[in-house]
Amino acid sequence: MMRALLLMVACLTLLPWTGNAMAAEPSPVLQTRGAATLQVGAVEYLLGRPDADFTQIAAADLPWQRLNKPNLGKQRDGAWLRLRLHNTGDAAKRWYLLLKWPVLDRVAVRLYYPDSDRWGQSMLAGDAVALSSRPLADHHFVYPLELPAGERAVVYLQLQARETLALPLELIDEKQLIQGKLRDVTLVSLFFGGILVIVLYNCSLLIFTRDGSYFLYVLYLLSAVFYVLTITGFGQLYLWPEIPELSARFYGLSAALCFFTPMLFALRFLGIRRYGGWVWAVSVSLTGYWGVAVLMLLLAPTLARYLFMDSVALLHCVVTMAVTLNLWMRGNPSARLFSIAWSTLLGFTVGQPAGAQRHLATQRLDAEWPADRHVRRVRAAIHGAGRAHQRRAQPAHRRAATGIARLGIAGRGARTALAGQAGGAGSATARQRGA
Repeated sequence: MMRALLLMVACLTLLPWTGNAMAAEPSPVLQTRGAATLQVGAVEYLLGRPDADFTQIAAADLPWQRLNKPNLGKQRDGAWLRLRLHNTGDAAKRWYLLLKWPVLDRVAVRLYYPDSDRWGQSMLAGDAVALSSRPLADHHFVYPLELPAGERAVVYLQLQARETLALPLELIDEKQLIQGKLRDVTLVSLFFGGILVIVLYNCSLLIFTRDGSYFLYVLYLLSAVFYVLTITGFGQLYLWPEIPELSARFYGLSAALCFFTPMLFALRFLGIRRYGGWVWAVSVSLTGYWGVAVLMLLLAPTLARYLFMDSVALLHCVVTMAVTLNLWMRGNPSARLFSIAWSTLLGFTVGQPAGAQRHLATQRLDAEWPADRHVRRVRAAIHGAGRAHQRRAQPAHRRAATGIARLGIAGRGARTALAGQAGGAGSATARQRGA
């Protein structure tokens, strides 16, 4: 039985890369809506040249390449993008260029009008830029583009980020911009409403039972909320708009917390210490590693790249899966729930790359940085086990726990529409309750 489970885990771990290979069909990197009179050229990119300005980039004969996928990986020296537009209509019109990955440090945009040989104003946004300095206050990076009737323009973007340069771009009119923002606000409100109910419920159990597991579980949920606020851009829009020195660190910090706090909860909830051996050593080592990562991201973010968190995130998921399987075989009933949740969520990973290729908005959160997917696996696995723990600790509250879990699924459903991933996590949680 143990060998079969380990073989299944290994297969499911390798399947995401197979899925990437199968889903390697070309997809547009720029979505356009409401632009019937606008001719849009191909998006081109140029790596490096961080010290050049817009006029130098436009005047020089440089090796521009066509951008075939919205991901340039990690580029310490940044990158440039170029996009040609032509307003074929009879009237001047304003379009909006959206970059739906609001964790990049700095993204500067400027228009060049070759017909009249003039430049538009430079526009700057980023999580290292105060909200008041952006051209438009929004949870995405939004740049208004003014095009006179019949005139051509070239859009230049300069990108700088410590993170992966994920580039889900969209070109829309004002009506589409307003509709999209209303939709996103509604969905994220549903998500946070569901999470708030779960947090309050666990706080009440903490007060009445005096069980420290509930406190650690609430810390984990708050870390997940912090992470969602960061990757959706709503955190900088509403909570920390004018502290760019700190907000530039919040993406990596929130992800690290989503690994660190579940490990604290698992150590207590699974009682790993009493098992000793390699299980205890590995669990404590991973907890210590993510604790160091959190401190380094807070105090010395420039050194965080030496921690290789992307690679450790994958190793974390594989090793902790082995830990829970080992504890399951040794008779730990809670580890059984962890193992089932983890195996199910690894299976959902198979369909993620193909879905990301079809839906560009999904790519901004999940197809670009592997650690993001692993954060959500940890969250859903711990969530399911936490619900089971509550049912065992408080039999009188089983119906209430079931209702709250359903609210959790609704909240994660809202997150699905925003990120394209948590739908699988919600299905896995439902299977855990059935088990």
